[in-house]
Amino acid sequence: AIPLVLSAYTHLWNPTGFPIFHIDEGHYLRKAMYVLDGNGLQEGPEDVLSHYGRIYTHPYFSQIFLAGIFAMIGYPDSLNPTPGDVHSIEMVWLVPRVLMGLLAVVDTFLIYKIAERRYNMTVALIASILFAVMPISWITRMVLLDSILLPFLLSSILFAVYLKDSKYQENNKKKIAIVLLSGVFIGLAIFTKVPAFTAIPLVGVLIYTNSSSHKLRTLGLWFAPVILIPLIWPAYSLASGQLDEWFNGVLWQAGRGGQFSQVFRATDNLFKFDPVFMSLGFAGLFFAAVKRDFFPLLWAIPFMIFMYLLGYVSYWFMIPLLLPLCIATASMIYDLSSRISKKKLIHQILPFVIISVIGIFGIISTSMLITLNVNSTYLATQAFLTENLPAISGADEGSDNRVYIIGRPTYIWILKYVFDEGNNDYQSYYNKGKIYRSISEGNADKFVFIVDGKFRTDLRKSTTKENIKAIQELYDNSTTLAKINVKNTNKFDSDQYPYSTNTKVAGKGGGRVEIRASNYFPDGSNNVKTTSRDEALERGVTGDIMTDLKLIP
Repeated sequence: AIPLVLSAYTHLWNPTGFPIFHIDEGHYLRKAMYVLDGNGLQEGPEDVLSHYGRIYTHPYFSQIFLAGIFAMIGYPDSLNPTPGDVHSIEMVWLVPRVLMGLLAVVDTFLIYKIAERRYNMTVALIASILFAVMPISWITRMVLLDSILLPFLLSSILFAVYLKDSKYQENNKKKIAIVLLSGVFIGLAIFTKVPAFTAIPLVGVLIYTNSSSHKLRTLGLWFAPVILIPLIWPAYSLASGQLDEWFNGVLWQAGRGGQFSQVFRATDNLFKFDPVFMSLGFAGLFFAAVKRDFFPLLWAIPFMIFMYLLGYVSYWFMIPLLLPLCIATASMIYDLSSRISKKKLIHQILPFVIISVIGIFGIISTSMLITLNVNSTYLATQAFLTENLPAISGADEGSDNRVYIIGRPTYIWILKYVFDEGNNDYQSYYNKGKIYRSISEGNADKFVFIVDGKFRTDLRKSTTKENIKAIQELYDNSTTLAKINVKNTNKFDSDQYPYSTNTKVAGKGGGRVEIRASNYFPDGSNNVKTTSRDEALERGVTGDIMTDLKLIP
């Protein structure tokens, strides 16, 4: 019960305050809402895409899973979202973030059961507490594929471990059921994100070694759902006549970074986030190698090799690595405690003393992070946009006006699927195709930009090279309609751990966002003073966030 309570606290406390709403969360929630709206599984090249022309980037289970949960609870309509209300925007984000927190609690339970079956209760307690309280666990609070796949991957491993139980060996029906369940769950994990296939060696070895008879037949039975479930993805593209697009998307996704060194940068980030956990984790893997304990090694090594071979790796890609590191560390602490002293009492108490010290450090460090509020600027901006977009665009359901709303996916998914206003066309600023065509075909009468720090950085560094020229030209010729400044109420020393490294990635709070428009008025004047829309724009936002909303005439 203790690990579950700790995990509930660290993963469910202040879910919309920390960490910052990540750009990839916008992608995955957009795809889930696309499915929820009954549009099918696959977005097309004319939809809001992360990268134009590469419509196949990840398998479908994450959006199916999220859309299914949303449908069951009537999300987002059950929240009665109100345009212009900060609290409404926060509630829209609260539901998926709480879902991720609940999955993390389930992960904690599954880690405990796996370690208990494989080792003992002490190792299980240590491993689950490590996952629950260490600062690095904040990355599982985000709505990411890597967080979604964890409970399915862990369930597959747990069923494979359970197979060793004699009651499953003696009852053929139960044996078949548990083998198939293990295969189905890892198949679903792969159908969420492809790198989950790196757990196949571990689970396959467990299935083979834990079977008392017909080992190869049992392994073949397990492999059936492991292979067939992920094949739904390419089969869907084949049925849609888009197999070439599928190959292009998969190859681009795997190699877009173009360098092997990115896995080292991602690992370095993890060490900066949580040097204690990562140092203990890799020491645990080394200790497992010395002990010849293949369990955490077969789990971690194939994953790290695959990450090394990928061209693009970010720190959150490494989330599945946290699981074997927890178990390897716990096993090391338990075994070293028994070697330090032969006295039974010390041997029994020492592991709990060690995990108590580590756990106290972890819970204090994590608490310092999860009590921050780093999303105030986003919430204020989104509230302003939901209230004022009808006035900004001048479009309604019966209008022929078409306004392009361009910004990051974290803004776009809510505007399009929760507060869809009129005939607006919502686009990520990556989307080369539509923006280019709109300009060349003379349909670029109105563009509205949501310009935050990331947008400005990408324009300055030209990281979106395919469409940077068109975006830059529109941006340079646009007029600022509103500035949204939010005061940073977080008080901390950015040079002190855990703030020093974690907040550089997870957000510090505060910031400035501009709402800009290109060719805002039909006469091309871009003169805010000449329109009756001023009054609507100046209403600002409601809610409890301190903002400074200012029109620039």
